[in-house]
Amino acid sequence: MKKYIIIVLLLVVPVLTGATGRKQAVSQEKLTSIINEYKACDGFEVTKIGKVGTSAIKNLIRLSAKAESSQDVKDALDIIKGIKKLAIVEYDNCSEDVRDRFNHKISKALESSELLMEVKDGNDRMSMYGVVNGNSSEVKDFILFSPNECTLVCLFGSIPMDAISRIAAR
Repeated sequence: MKKYIIIVLLLVVPVLTGATGRKQAVSQEKLTSIINEYKACDGFEVTKIGKVGTSAIKNLIRLSAKAESSQDVKDALDIIKGIKKLAIVEYDNCSEDVRDRFNHKISKALESSELLMEVKDGNDRMSMYGVVNGNSSEVKDFILFSPNECTLVCLFGSIPMDAISRIAAR
């Protein structure tokens, strides 16, 4: 499913960049503040990795790429080289009240951000937010939000589209 989402995203991004002139970046501070507000709730799992952690991950992937000589590993390194911070939130084990409040706050915070794409499968919905640069070569501050799946993934930094297309083509 993820591979199909990436392929569709690559097809739609050029259309999106020409269709809107009012690009607004996702507010890192607002999202981080909401995540911090809920991270102590029962069943709320948060994984946050800052600049030092992402640097360490990049170094591990570089070492793996040298040892393995795999194109997939090299492409993965190309994708994450511009990521400065990331946050992954899973909250499906929370009470329904906590889920609803968190979903509402995140939806409200993302309201003014540029929606790149929304994928629906029955009742499931995944929304993708970010800012695409003028020549469609990078996506900045990419957010995946799936309220039904109780998942939020925030990749703060930039992601090169050509590296994503190489992986999606396989």
